[in-house]
This record gives sequence, structure tokens and C-alpha cells, in this order.
Amino acid sequence: MLLSLTQYVDLCMPRGGESLIRAVAECSKVPVIKHYKGVCHVYVDAEADLAMAEAIGLNAKLQRPGVCNAMETLLVHAAVAETFLPQFARRLAAKKWNCGATPPAWPF
Repeated sequence: MLLSLTQYVDLCMPRGGESLIRAVAECSKVPVIKHYKGVCHVYVDAEADLAMAEAIGLNAKLQRPGVCNAMETLLVHAAVAETFLPQFARRLAAKKWNCGATPPAWPF
């Protein structure tokens, strides 16, 4: 019903799995922003607390990797990449998790 109230609702952005998003889009009379295959990022800034950033990144990737808000991309500021990335990769490997990297991160 809410999704038919075009005089009150301008836009819908459903959060959930792909089947929920498709169901909302099918019955909605208001525009729906769909994100079936979202790309969730975690960014580690040069000024970040690296221990906290590691804990956040590991949680975002490993806690429930199948959910729509699991981390898919880790962006790391170049100023901390040499320190942060090797330790983070070791922690992922210890959990039997493979990771890939773009060429700028390969040396680390």
C-alpha cells in the first residue's frame, strides 16, 4: 500500500536480498532504486587507527559474507598501504579467505 501512495512517497530504496528488491520493484507505483548486486566499500584513511580499521574490515568481510552489505572492496590510502595491507591479508588467509588486489597493491 505504501508503495502506491505517489502523492506522499517520492522514492523507495529497499534494503534486503535480491528477491525482496524484485518484489518491491514489481508492485511499486513510485520509482525504486534497485541494488541487486551492490558493491560495499570499506575505506582506510591515512589517519585511521589501523587496528580498528583491521577489525572493521575483517568483520565487514567475514562475519556474514553472503549478506547484501558484506564488504566487497577494501580501499586503502597509499600512505598506510605498506603497513596495513600485509597484516590484513595475513588475517584473511588465516581464515582461509582468498583476496585479490589491483596492481598498485601488489608490492604489499
